[in-house]
Amino acid sequence: CSGGMQEAQTWPHGVAAHRLACDGEYRMRLLDDLEELRAFIVQRYIDAKSSGSDLLTAALPESIQAVDVGSLRRMLEATEAASAALKGERLRQLLMLAGSQRFLERMTTALERKAGQEAKLLTAAKEVEARRNEAKLQLMALAPKVAELVGRTRLCKASVEQGLSVMLRRRVNVLGEFNNVISHTGL
Repeated sequence: CSGGMQEAQTWPHGVAAHRLACDGEYRMRLLDDLEELRAFIVQRYIDAKSSGSDLLTAALPESIQAVDVGSLRRMLEATEAASAALKGERLRQLLMLAGSQRFLERMTTALERKAGQEAKLLTAAKEVEARRNEAKLQLMALAPKVAELVGRTRLCKASVEQGLSVMLRRRVNVLGEFNNVISHTGL
C-alpha cells in the first residue's frame, strides 16, 4: 500500500481498489456517503409510496421524479449490499492480510494446520469405510452358520415340544422371545 500511484495502476481494478485497500479514511468517507445515499433513497421511497406527496414530487428535478418505486427498492438493496460489503468480515480479513504480515503468518499457520487435520480426517474416513466393508464381508460369511444354527434351534424346539407333550399328555407350545428370535432371522 505504500507504493503510491505506480502500485495502484498494477491493481486489477485500478486506483479505486488501491485506495479502498490502503486508505482507511477513504473507506470511512465512502461508508458515510453510502449511508447518506441510503437515507435519501429511503425517504424518496417513502415519498413515492405515499399518495399525499405530489407537492414534494413536483419540487424535485425531473430525473428524480421519473424513478419509480421498484427502481428505488432495487437502488436501496444495492446500496445496502455495498454498505454490508464494506462493513463485512471478509473485507476486514482481506485488509488485515494485505496490511499485516503477522496476521498473514497466523492465517497461513492456521490453514496449514487445517490442511493437516483434513488429511487425518480423510484417512480416518477411509479406515472406517474399510472396517465397514470388512464387517459386511464377515456378516456375509457368517450367514450360512447362522442359518444352520437357526435350523438346529428349530429342530431342538420341535423336539422339546414333542417331549413335553408326551410327558404331560397334551399339546405343548414353547412361547416367548425365543420364537421371535427364530422367526425374525428370515431363514
